[in-house]
Amino acid sequence: MPADSERDEDGLTRRQVLARGAVAAGVVWAAPVIRTATAYATSSAGTERPCTSFYTVCIDPLGIRPVRFPPGDAYDDISDEAAASVSTTTSTSTTSTSTSTTTSTSTTTSTSTTTTTTPPAAGSPAAAKAANNAAESAAASTTTSTTRPDDFGLFPTTTPTTPGAAPAAPVDPHQLELAAAEGAAAAGAPDNVPPGIKDWLTRNPNVPVRYPEVLPELTQVNDEAWAVTLAPVDGPDPLTHQCRAVRGYAQCRGRYAEYYVDPDPPDPDDAGRRLIFPNPLADNLNRDPTALIENLIFVYCCPQ
Repeated sequence: MPADSERDEDGLTRRQVLARGAVAAGVVWAAPVIRTATAYATSSAGTERPCTSFYTVCIDPLGIRPVRFPPGDAYDDISDEAAASVSTTTSTSTTSTSTSTTTSTSTTTSTSTTTTTTPPAAGSPAAAKAANNAAESAAASTTTSTTRPDDFGLFPTTTPTTPGAAPAAPVDPHQLELAAAEGAAAAGAPDNVPPGIKDWLTRNPNVPVRYPEVLPELTQVNDEAWAVTLAPVDGPDPLTHQCRAVRGYAQCRGRYAEYYVDPDPPDPDDAGRRLIFPNPLADNLNRDPTALIENLIFVYCCPQ
């Protein structure tokens, strides 16, 4: 049996386990997920304090932004609220071009000259040179395919190719991903909200969910997983109550992978707040490098 097909007791393939550990220094550990409104922000010491504020955000290749819910959705106003609270400064650069126009009048005399060219005599050096030049010109314009009669329009038109032309450079899949995000943003296309997020919002209709004023931070990106760190909470005892994820998923081509908490973050102060979002199609990257994370959508809560 191939090594990639071996599964552990949780049903994960070896490749999936490696992908999940790509950002978390090779250590895999899934924290319990809060699935109800009775969410708690917990410290490593075990002290708990109820969450009072709930937030939802989306992160895509363009950055952190509000989730674009479909028009008329109960949470569609979150984007409007976020837009009203963000002050945007636009810098405009103006280039002034000065054009100087000079008008002059001139008289042109046109002279017609007729030149008669006599072809070189057959067998002469001039004739041999002309034949050689014609052969070289014909070779340079030779096409790589053969044309056939096309009375019924069955064959495509062949295009002459230039010998020695370099093939087109492959397109970077990350540039394709960025272009797709820019196109969706320009069109204002609603996000494909993961079913798990929809389910949580439906089950907790009385929990007010907003867009945060202090944004989480995308702290690491690679093809296998993205890492997000929630903003720290200041207070009389900040080590005993911090923000915590409630539901969150990475998305790629309609497939979803749920987050897990980084058990060993690079900065110990980020314990419990650094989240890992695995690529749901990480197994496909070897044969399809365009299978990249499209966005992260998650709900999290804070005790204040």
